[in-house]
Amino acid sequence: MAGCPPNLPGGVDWPGILADIAEEAGPMAAWRVAEAQGGVPAYIPHPAQLSEEHWLVRLCGLEAARRIARRMGGARYEVPLGPCSGNRAAVARIIREALASGASRRVAAQRAGVARRTVQRHANETDDQYRLL
Repeated sequence: MAGCPPNLPGGVDWPGILADIAEEAGPMAAWRVAEAQGGVPAYIPHPAQLSEEHWLVRLCGLEAARRIARRMGGARYEVPLGPCSGNRAAVARIIREALASGASRRVAAQRAGVARRTVQRHANETDDQYRLL
């Protein structure tokens, strides 16, 4: 999430499940989840299924992860990108570089702070441009 400071002020408009996470575990937990999982699907298990190795526990700590899991566990969510994102030119460059280096579309999406669909669209546009040559 390029350009978004980690010391977020109060009153941030969190999209989707990030609002639930911020309410349950605080804005830093929502920030960390958006930064690590934004734009890609993420499974949140039931509290009993959390372990120290689970991504949610590593990002937010065990107690915060348990609070989040109690509220929304047992489902897969498309995690929103968060309240901040990079500009289009920077995003396009990051996607191009990631795909050119052999990264998966999921990894490219995480690097650029966008959804996988956005990476797919960029990849399709690039393919279409080469077909015209």
